[in-house]
Amino acid sequence: MLRKRFRKAFGALCFGLPLFCVALLYEVKVHQSIITVFEVYPLQKWILTKGEEAPIISAVTDYRAALSNEIHVFQFERGESMEFRLVPSVKMKTSVARGDTIAVLGSSRIRERLAELKGALNVARADLAVRRAGEKQPVVEEESQRVEHAAARIQEKKILFERAQELYKKGYVSREEFDAAQWQLKEAELEHGIHRAALQASLTGSKAEELQMVRAMIASYRGEIALLESRLQSFILLAPIPGDVVRSFSVDTLFTVSNCSCAILHAPIRCAQAHHLTEGESLCISLKNVPGETTGVLVDLAKRVDVINGVQVRYARIALERDACPLLPGLTVGGEIILPRVRASEYLLGLLTGR
Repeated sequence: MLRKRFRKAFGALCFGLPLFCVALLYEVKVHQSIITVFEVYPLQKWILTKGEEAPIISAVTDYRAALSNEIHVFQFERGESMEFRLVPSVKMKTSVARGDTIAVLGSSRIRERLAELKGALNVARADLAVRRAGEKQPVVEEESQRVEHAAARIQEKKILFERAQELYKKGYVSREEFDAAQWQLKEAELEHGIHRAALQASLTGSKAEELQMVRAMIASYRGEIALLESRLQSFILLAPIPGDVVRSFSVDTLFTVSNCSCAILHAPIRCAQAHHLTEGESLCISLKNVPGETTGVLVDLAKRVDVINGVQVRYARIALERDACPLLPGLTVGGEIILPRVRASEYLLGLLTGR
């Protein structure tokens, strides 16, 4: 009787256990995750460096967009002396704001050229003033005397002409003598007109064409001075981003600012697991030696495949708010991306298929 009951119980167990296991696989949900290694980058970084042959290079790298932009190269001519000077107030700062004055560049060639142009501009302005005011005073006095002399000569010739006219009417002089006296009067009047015109020219200055030429020279000097002053103004280096000042012992690195308002995680994801991620979605991340879980946003999943140790991967960029997890740039930390829970059957199927 006991043996019969045992056989029934064993048969029920053999029949019911598989059914229970199947039901368990389809009803019970388990955790799944993507295990990876995260490299920590700041949101932005501004680096001021000294390149070969001493050009100054200013470059901003945006790690969220994975782009380098706002690149400026300050190139100086060969043989030109260049001066780089940090603003004293910046040396003790731990952070800077956007638009803060960081450093000033100096160029000996530009300063010399500016001094030459300003001197030439002053000379041209003085020349224009002289031309507008007229010639020098002795020239004006000389022309005035010539006009007075010509006026007196007119009076003299006029008297002689009137006398010749009376004598001609009475028949005491010939027609030729009368015509000669008349011509001498006209000649004196013509000479007087010429001297008056010369006096007027000396009083009014140079011709309009000459004045226009001097004005054009002044405009050219002003334009070149404005261009050089604008270039000098560009030599005042302002912080393009806000952030923390990063100190460096490198001779070529002059100044570095790191904007850590947001941390960017760079992580390789196996291609077989990449289908679990969607750009723009929120991700739950667990980092080693960091208590609790952190929420970030998947900014980008690379559109190309790289190979690491024979494994095909796609790189993901994940943005974390600084307040959520204060990670320092340059840190490499292991962790996992926690995915939504799935049925045990799906999890086992993924393990078998490598997904």
